[in-house]
Amino acid sequence: MLAALGRPAELLKVAVLPLWGDKFRVNVWTAVSGAGNGIPNSFFVTADEQGTILRSQPPIRKLY
Repeated sequence: MLAALGRPAELLKVAVLPLWGDKFRVNVWTAVSGAGNGIPNSFFVTADEQGTILRSQPPIRKLY
């Protein structure tokens, strides 16, 4: 996913939270200067058994 999105400055982690079936919430956590940590990007994705992202809302595009 980071290959498609790019690597944000101050990246802390990417959290993949299973929801149900093949649906996941993906949160990109970064350090926000003076404000602690934040989630500048969050995606609702559908993935296959190998982890390939089939759909994403919002669409994943190069941001960094």
